Amino acid sequence: MTYFSNISSAIIAVFSGSSVAMHALMLKYGYAAVFVLMSLESASLPIPSDVLLPLAGYYIAYVFGKDIVYKHLELFHLKKSTLMSFDRWFERNGRFAVFVSRLLPVVRGPISFTAGFAMMDAREFFLFSMLGAVIWDTALVMFGYYAVALGAGVLIITVAGTAALVIYYIYRRGFASKQKNVRRK
Repeated sequence: MTYFSNISSAIIAVFSGSSVAMHALMLKYGYAAVFVLMSLESASLPIPSDVLLPLAGYYIAYVFGKDIVYKHLELFHLKKSTLMSFDRWFERNGRFAVFVSRLLPVVRGPISFTAGFAMMDAREFFLFSMLGAVIWDTALVMFGYYAVALGAGVLIITVAGTAALVIYYIYRRGFASKQKNVRRK
């Protein structure tokens, strides 16, 4: 019975967006957990891929390490000196890079690999990644809220304006026909 209660607790935690629960599932079940969670997210269940995918990318890069990149520099069109220079830069600026990258749509995902390759401390990665993601998600929610509010306002104004024009047209048409009837008499 405790096995099922543990699984149900983990599922509830995942649905609530708990990065700790997703982290624990990934540690215990590996890529199978990533596959199942992403399948559930694709089925429109409330599993936040913004939390799941950075964790997956971070662990992939952390496990394989940057040696794989060094071995295949020609595939990535990089020079060893460029990669070493970037490594030094990331050591100094990794926290800031992760935080800011979570705010930028194009680099939101790849920064996870970079942090994993750099062997960034997992707690720091999660902290700065989540801080950036919270700001990004808040901005998206606010944009959606105001877009809907503005859209509703525009819709109300459009409907009211159209109704006013129709009423005016009907009134004028009716008034014009009454005027014709009055003139005929």
